[in-house]
Amino acid sequence: MKGQTLPAMEVRGVTYRYPGGDFGLSDLNLTIRRRRRLAVLGANGSGKSTLLMHLNGALKPDKGEILLDDAPMGYGRAQLRDWRQRVGVVLQNPDDMLFATTVYEDVAYGPKNRGLPVSDVETITTRVLAWLDLSELADRPPHMLSYGQRKRVAIAGIVAMEPQVIVLDEPTAGLDSWASKKLIECLDRLEETGTTFVFATHDAHLVLEWADDVALFKDGSVVFQGTTTEYVQRSDRMDDPGIPRPAVFGFLDLLFADERFDAQERDAAREKYISFLRGSTLG
Repeated sequence: MKGQTLPAMEVRGVTYRYPGGDFGLSDLNLTIRRRRRLAVLGANGSGKSTLLMHLNGALKPDKGEILLDDAPMGYGRAQLRDWRQRVGVVLQNPDDMLFATTVYEDVAYGPKNRGLPVSDVETITTRVLAWLDLSELADRPPHMLSYGQRKRVAIAGIVAMEPQVIVLDEPTAGLDSWASKKLIECLDRLEETGTTFVFATHDAHLVLEWADDVALFKDGSVVFQGTTTEYVQRSDRMDDPGIPRPAVFGFLDLLFADERFDAQERDAAREKYISFLRGSTLG
């Protein structure tokens, strides 16, 4: 595969056992398509967080491999340093990532650490602060910000590293509806960077509004991977309680329960609802 047909990342046959002997991942295969937004869904304990830790080399598989641009991950110190510059991870709790005295210094840390010239550091930091709606907060201490603002600062610090792939663990967890909407608006602005996103979530609304692709996890394996449209068409046949299913789908099921309506009409109604959320037609 060449050019845009080459996946951003691939997980091939990865198996991982925790020290106690329990499987975290079991012969897991996953394709992360370039310049797409992949939502990873599943019940607690299904392997979502374990996958995220593998994607940036925090964990090493017992078997299998993870590839970036068709090249496998290496686990030497220099190899991991290069990999983590290209694959950035945003933790669920932003306070685990923020350490500088001001927002500007926190976001600028990554570019400085890459040894870039001062002028380049200033250009990148200023641009990223604007993308994430943080310019007016640049001189504020991170601990003085709201939880939603701290989330955006944590994401900005990763974006400033200019990675190819950004991995987010529960990006909207702990946010109210306004803060979630604000966060997604900011992430949308990153589209011009060509970044690939992978995010684990229990937020059904976020999946419908923002994901291009969906992977469903169960017992450390992927049991379904496809587009968001394909996920929507199958969601009524998925009985795993850990799989987010929007309440409105239940309403549509009741609405179209009458025998005069068929499954195709129900699916069409669901897709219209998603298009309303996203402001465009799903591909």
